[in-house]
Amino acid sequence: MKVTKKLLKKSYAFLMALVMVIGLSASPVLTTYAEEIEAVEDMVAVEDEEVFEDIASVEETEAIEDIEAAEAAAMASASDATEEAEEGEGEFAWYNDNFFSSYEEATAAVADITAENQAADMADNYLNDAGEVVDVPTFKDESAAAEYLRKCMVERRTTIEFVFDFDYKYYTLSYGEILADNAWEEIFEKAIDDTPNANEGDYLNWNTSKAGGKYYIKEKTDTATYTVNCAYFTTAAQEATVTNKINTLLKTDFKGWESRTDVSNAYNVYWWLINHFDIASTDNNLDATTYAGLVNGKVLYPAYASTAYRLLKEMGVSSRIVETSDQYTWNIVGINGKYYEFDAHYGEIIYTATKNKTKAENYLLVSNSFMKDTDYGLVKKSMHTKTYDYTNSKFTARYPLATEDFLVFDPVAEQAIVVTNPTVSVNYRTHVQREGWQAWKSNGAMSGTSGKALRLEGIEIKLSGHAGLNLGIEYKTHIQSYGWEADWKAEGTMSGTSGEAKRLEAIKIRLKGADAALYDIYYRVHAQSYGWLGWAKNGEEAGTAGQGKRLEGIEIKVVKKGTVPSGIIGYSYIEYGKSAEQNSDITGLVNYRTHVQSYGWQGYVYDGSLSGTFGEGKRLESINISLGNTGYSGGITYRTHIQSIGWQAWKSNGAMSGTSGQAKRLEAIEIKLTGEVANHYDVYYRVHAQSYGWLDWAKNGQSAGTAGYGKRLESIQIVLLPKGSAAPGATARPYVSK
Repeated sequence: MKVTKKLLKKSYAFLMALVMVIGLSASPVLTTYAEEIEAVEDMVAVEDEEVFEDIASVEETEAIEDIEAAEAAAMASASDATEEAEEGEGEFAWYNDNFFSSYEEATAAVADITAENQAADMADNYLNDAGEVVDVPTFKDESAAAEYLRKCMVERRTTIEFVFDFDYKYYTLSYGEILADNAWEEIFEKAIDDTPNANEGDYLNWNTSKAGGKYYIKEKTDTATYTVNCAYFTTAAQEATVTNKINTLLKTDFKGWESRTDVSNAYNVYWWLINHFDIASTDNNLDATTYAGLVNGKVLYPAYASTAYRLLKEMGVSSRIVETSDQYTWNIVGINGKYYEFDAHYGEIIYTATKNKTKAENYLLVSNSFMKDTDYGLVKKSMHTKTYDYTNSKFTARYPLATEDFLVFDPVAEQAIVVTNPTVSVNYRTHVQREGWQAWKSNGAMSGTSGKALRLEGIEIKLSGHAGLNLGIEYKTHIQSYGWEADWKAEGTMSGTSGEAKRLEAIKIRLKGADAALYDIYYRVHAQSYGWLGWAKNGEEAGTAGQGKRLEGIEIKVVKKGTVPSGIIGYSYIEYGKSAEQNSDITGLVNYRTHVQSYGWQGYVYDGSLSGTFGEGKRLESINISLGNTGYSGGITYRTHIQSIGWQAWKSNGAMSGTSGQAKRLEAIEIKLTGEVANHYDVYYRVHAQSYGWLDWAKNGQSAGTAGYGKRLESIQIVLLPKGSAAPGATARPYVSK
């Protein structure tokens, strides 16, 4: 296997750090290396956030505008019957720049592993929404395509094919290329994004060498066909070994982890890595993997981070892998809603040199500022300055970084806490179409399937670790043809149906008992067409209604009162306005209804539900929007762009925007919050526009829809999310104008 210069350089740097720790800091080589680090840090220090904004240059903007103009002209003059459509193709390439300097190097370095994985590749036989078995699936949603790509990557597939439907017919190859490039970026970013599953997210990202290939497009169509070629640092067989060894460790070395606190589990993982891993003297890509550590114990530093990530995730402890500009990696670990630094590799360096456990724990559950101070005390420079990817407002809103150290850990006191006040776990299993009952899952792990389009038909949920507490759990589901169950099910009783082939469409879960006030239960679902929705809690609805969409997966967590899981809170339930009750007393943070061509006023929906219609070609003519109980003063204001009228004046707090009795279509909308509530929430909204389908999400007064094309709005979703939260979906293209 090829040894890369990049990996050699980084390994050398940390061997030098070890030398510094034991006192040989006068070396001229080390001095030169420290000066190089200082130069990099000085450069980073002067870079403002704007430098990192993904903003096209003036020339790029003008080029895109020219392409859009050509597309509009081609669309206006198109004659599908008489002109032959041209075909074209494009390329895309991602490689793991933590290890390699080029796509070609990434390909060559793991050629032998790729050959072994290729030999194991099989036809996919994907089951589509119509129940048909296909080798090359078609997707209309980036999240669904990303789940399929992620599933194939977890299986270590080397060639992955799929079709993506833009829900928009393009008339020039140039515009088709823009659509195809943008779709791939969204799909791949979501495919390697963090999930609750231990073998996905950062673990998958750091074990992937490259993902590149080609897409094929054709004028006057609305699709692109992607062929993705992937390479990895491990084979499918090696990953199966990792899974088996991890499962064995959870039953042996970490036995009883289910009843321990997150702090206790993090402590045990930290010291297990120090006691069982040694820094490798060789330098190859496999040594940077969890597989190398679990098989022979000799590893490079990325294996400490990926193994910690894998073990902690399996225990239900939230973790991410972060890095410096020189690609050094460690973890951040979520404890009670805050994320603390966790670097077992540096703990290993210090403990090997000093045999002092207290000093080694200077890199366990501390703030970044404390970790940097420790760096300066040991090696006279900070070795833990994160890149912008892990310090920007979007990341820190999703993973709030602790500004203070966690309290000093006392294993004896911690065990006493575990005995007298146990950590409550939630355990659940689902009955899946054709597969039957799955194994029990716990504490945020996904139950169901990913990328198989299989419905959930039943679910059982129960608690554990709650001895001595007056605490129970109950739940009910919304079932195809039947609606909401009449009675709540409890403590492992099945909710749903058996032998009737009925899909679950939504679920509600709540705690009961005198001690229920001490905990919150969070849950989120993967819904057909929408992908993962946001977290619901404490009896709120999660899923869809009125659209015939199946649930495909679910994650459930019990947390101490006030603790929140990472990810979107809210946007958990999508009701269809056409079937909403006219006089429903259910209200959300934001409530809205639309007046629809031929149907008139729909019932109010709330918090991300769909108001309007789909697939019927009906225009929206007006809208009412109001806020529910947000806990803050202020209101909501909005205006619409109306056929032959243009932008109407701003309306607020439930007043109608649009027209009545004039048969005029809405073409665009802007929405924003006012007063104190605007300091605590962002308002996101997206529209389904004639010819374009669902556009991306706009927020806080941005325009959503079209202008200059005479296209009607057909439906809308609106949701309030805590200030700075990640968007509920893509945000690149909420508005199209001439």
